[in-house]
Amino acid sequence: MKSHARRLHARSGPHGSTCVRLLQLLPVLLVAIGCGSGGGDAGSAEPTGASSGATTAATAPAADTQSSKAPVAAAPAAPVQSAPPIRLDPPSLDFGFVAPSSASTGTVALVNTGATPLKILAVQPSCKCTTISDLAGKEIPAGGSVDLEATLDAQPAPGPKRAQIRVLVEGYTQVVTVQLQAEVALPVRVTPPYINAVEGKNQTGRLVVQATDGKPFRICSAHGLPPRYLGFDPATEELRSQYLLEYDVADFGSRLPRYFVIETDRPDAPLVDVLLRHENSFPAINIRMKDYRIPAGVLATGQSKEFTIRLDNRIDRPAPPINAAISRSSDGMVEFVRQEIDAENEEVLVTLRLTPKASFEGFLYLPFTIFAQNGQTQDLDVFAKVSPGGAISCPEPASAGG
Repeated sequence: MKSHARRLHARSGPHGSTCVRLLQLLPVLLVAIGCGSGGGDAGSAEPTGASSGATTAATAPAADTQSSKAPVAAAPAAPVQSAPPIRLDPPSLDFGFVAPSSASTGTVALVNTGATPLKILAVQPSCKCTTISDLAGKEIPAGGSVDLEATLDAQPAPGPKRAQIRVLVEGYTQVVTVQLQAEVALPVRVTPPYINAVEGKNQTGRLVVQATDGKPFRICSAHGLPPRYLGFDPATEELRSQYLLEYDVADFGSRLPRYFVIETDRPDAPLVDVLLRHENSFPAINIRMKDYRIPAGVLATGQSKEFTIRLDNRIDRPAPPINAAISRSSDGMVEFVRQEIDAENEEVLVTLRLTPKASFEGFLYLPFTIFAQNGQTQDLDVFAKVSPGGAISCPEPASAGG
């Protein structure tokens, strides 16, 4: 068929020009053979005389009459330029405080407040951090409802987490949007969750450190230094569930840490970190990571501990294989152990081993570098608490302001 169509098209050109010449010389013959009025088929057929053209002219009206009697399908109704009559119960999913890297599941009822059934065409989350129940093709009866179940995966670092789910309904141009939110926090949280010290701003300031469960606790150190309390004397007053601390970026010296870490005596939150945004606190990105926050928890004095870093490993931007790691501090060593690919989450999990030097005790913030087989390197930091037997304890409290 395709080759025949090409032949028809090729032959229609010469006949088009022939018709022009005949139009100039033989107008009567032009009308008789119907040149140029029969489309591609007429242009490609060999003229056989006036009778052939007459036959064509005679049959054309009959074809028109038949086509005019053919049933005409009704045009589909235009989509409504508004959101469908759906009420969300509850109006949004707020999971409150959740632990880092945890998963929280909730249900929202999609209630049809209209007088006719509604068909769900698609349900789409805004990010991979959200998984949902499959409602595509489901029908919500008038006055009825269907349940939408959603699970929100929290990021490893403390801070707010938000996502959306969009529900598309047949016959409506606007979607129904379900909002999801959570506050990713350790049992002890810091407000604000980061210090914005760029361009000379907020070089000093205050932080609220509080237990989300309201239980009293003690602050052991503020990035290895005695905490500077406001309105509290740890030597004379009872422990609290909330404290106000002062900070000064100058305390960190010339090399600013990416995270300002507060050490506590709570086993479920021995290290609580605050992101420090500063021109000198973030290393150049050579190897893309899923998370640059690397806590190693609590180590016993003289012992080693393995920890994992996560490399971004997308199909269009694969992570290079890692083959070595070294410490940039005399306080301890970092060694490469192994790596494995997590295809589902598009990441490479690299296991490293942290070994503080035998005599080290206290808060450890250790800079190190990983090396890839292609020659790329990435500077990172790991932080931990090192204590005898891995105990969660604080030194004897000093007076406020010390």
